[in-house]
Amino acid sequence: MNNISRESDTSVISGSDADDVLRGSGIFEGGKGNDTIYAEEFGSEDTLRFNLGDGQDTIISDDWDQVQDTVQFGKGITQEMVGFVRSVDDLIVTVGDNGDQMTFRGFFAERDRQTFTRFEFADGSVWRNIRATEQWKSIDFAPVTRGTDADDRLRGSGIH
Repeated sequence: MNNISRESDTSVISGSDADDVLRGSGIFEGGKGNDTIYAEEFGSEDTLRFNLGDGQDTIISDDWDQVQDTVQFGKGITQEMVGFVRSVDDLIVTVGDNGDQMTFRGFFAERDRQTFTRFEFADGSVWRNIRATEQWKSIDFAPVTRGTDADDRLRGSGIH
C-alpha cells in the first residue's frame, strides 16, 4: 500500500494500480485499486476523478467550511450508470455493473460535513447537488441493519 500526501488546491495527487492512501487537498486520481482518500483540508475545493475500472474507493472528507467538492467521472460513465446506496451513515455511489464504487464515509452523519456533492460527467452534464437529483429522490435512504451469513450480533436504537 502506498501513502501519498500533498497540500495544495492545484496539485494532482495520483495513486497507482495498487491500493493507495491519498491525503491532502487538490485533485485526487486514485487510479486502479481500492484506494482511501482523505480530503480534509478545511476550505479547499477538492476534485475527485473517477474512471471505469478504478475499483472500490473510500473517501473521507470532513470540511467545516462546507466548500463544495466535485466528483468528475471519466469517459464512458453516463448518468444512467450511477446509483446511490445508504449503508448506515455512509453513501455508496455505484458506477456501472463491474463493482466500481465510491464510499463517502459519514455522508449521512449528524455533523454532515461531507462536501462531495457536485458530480460532473464527461459529456458535459452536471448534477450541481446530488441531493437534488431524480436518482437520489427515488431512493429510500432509511437506515438498514443487515446481518451476514455468519452468526451476527446486531445492536442499535430507533429500529422499528
